[in-house]
Amino acid sequence: MSPETALAVKNAFTPEQEAALVAWTKKYPYTNLGLIEALRHPEKLARSMAAEALGKIGPGAAAAVPALAAALKDSYYIARINAASALDEIGGPASAAVPALIEGLKDKETFWQAARTLGRLGRNSPEAVAALNAML
Repeated sequence: MSPETALAVKNAFTPEQEAALVAWTKKYPYTNLGLIEALRHPEKLARSMAAEALGKIGPGAAAAVPALAAALKDSYYIARINAASALDEIGGPASAAVPALIEGLKDKETFWQAARTLGRLGRNSPEAVAALNAML
């Protein structure tokens, strides 16, 4: 990834844009459907930014959990990282993605974000606890 692309991904949303996105999706929840569709976009940066945007929405993006769990297998590692992070930011409703996150522990590029998310979402999952303990 070029330094310019890395910077663009890192600075995808200004605080103002992030606040506007969250406000918009709370007022118009169907907006999430477009972001969910974007997780399957042919352009890797579009998929990555869609996952990031869904994470910024937080629990209001609970409908995206199955699509984000599937995105943990995206060919682009930034999209996988952003999907795991989005599941973390969605919180409790994302606990259905625990099995996919456990699989994400096998990914050398993204295991750390999967582990972080599992640590928060999988506390009540014996499978998640066992998978995290096996990493020690």
